[in-house]
Amino acid sequence: MKKKLLGLLGIILALSLVGYGVTRFSKTETEKEDALEVVTTFYPMYIAALNITDGAKGVAVTNLTDNQTGCVHDYQLTTKDMKALSEADVVIMNGGELELFMEEAMKGYTDLHVITASDGITFLEGSTHNHDEEGTEHEAEEHSEHSEHEEAEDHDHVHSDVNGHVWLNMSLYLTEIDNIANGLALYDPENAQVYKENATAYKEKVQALKDELETELAGLSGEEVIAFHDAFAYLADELGMEVVYTVEIESDTALSAGEIAEVVNEIHLHDIKYLFTEEQYSASIASNIAAETGADVYVIDSLVTGPNDKDAYLNGMRENINTLKSMLLEEGSFEG
Repeated sequence: MKKKLLGLLGIILALSLVGYGVTRFSKTETEKEDALEVVTTFYPMYIAALNITDGAKGVAVTNLTDNQTGCVHDYQLTTKDMKALSEADVVIMNGGELELFMEEAMKGYTDLHVITASDGITFLEGSTHNHDEEGTEHEAEEHSEHSEHEEAEDHDHVHSDVNGHVWLNMSLYLTEIDNIANGLALYDPENAQVYKENATAYKEKVQALKDELETELAGLSGEEVIAFHDAFAYLADELGMEVVYTVEIESDTALSAGEIAEVVNEIHLHDIKYLFTEEQYSASIASNIAAETGADVYVIDSLVTGPNDKDAYLNGMRENINTLKSMLLEEGSFEG
């Protein structure tokens, strides 16, 4: 009798566990279906979204491109990316013609709520230096006349005449934060207050760094520099520095002897003391030119890659400020 009773209890317990498991599974699936799926196009947008959505109920943020993707000018969507877009409710883009890879894809997702972080921002002009496999000025001019389709076939690195790297100017980044928060609040009123409060808190941290930059780096205003890649132009603009020449360098770019001579000539013509390259790209060409001219090379983080950390922008910009401070210290003009 005891054995039968124990057996019956065992069956009841097993059925209870199965029922619990079904209930738990069903709840998980329901929660997944109810979640607001937010997709960001690349790293700077992802970090901003992490800050703005922190603590928001039922919101999941996914970055479309890998955190280490870097420049997205030539990015091509993968099958995984397309799946993420198909499940998304909201897409957060930077704009400024950086995410050209999204243009065709978005035609198939007309129901997506799109937030363009750079709305209302006036862009700087982009670099017009295109480097092909031969690396000659003449051929670069020929490529500039091609259609986008022809450029893609030729495997050139294509750059727009619009410079979209606005987040490196903290004043403009503050605008992007507002645009993202307002866009999310419009689509998801239930979490609107959370988005607003998070945006305010995040902006206060960015503003503190901006105040430090303006106060302690005022001595760089009016300084003429040369940049390797055009993202630095926005940080330079905020500091009042003038980028007199931009060398558009990517990981697979090689400069011809003629192009190097042109850079050297600009350095002598403007008495350039500072060359700026970016952490995401090799500094070897800039270093070689510096050795020939006596200019100094400084490496700036363009904040397009980094860790899965909502403080990544703040930490990266802090390092950039420290790098710029070192310039003033080395020339003996820093009064900290």
